[in-house]
Amino acid sequence: MEDHSYRIKSGLEEARRKGKQIGRPKATKIKYEDKIVGFLKDRVSIRKTATKVGVSDKTVKRVKNKRRIEIELALSKV
Repeated sequence: MEDHSYRIKSGLEEARRKGKQIGRPKATKIKYEDKIVGFLKDRVSIRKTATKVGVSDKTVKRVKNKRRIEIELALSKV
């Protein structure tokens, strides 16, 4: 069993050295984030934003929380 664990760890280290993606990829593409933020700045609801961009409500909420300060500043200027 030790040999098995060692081989896995050394394989992961080798992949990292080669610059391979390890683990699950990011859920939201950056191109969607800008569209989502734009709709939220225009005061479009979360559900309508999700429908227009073609992502889930959860994705819109994730982006909204991630870029909250930017959105709040835009809304306070209006």
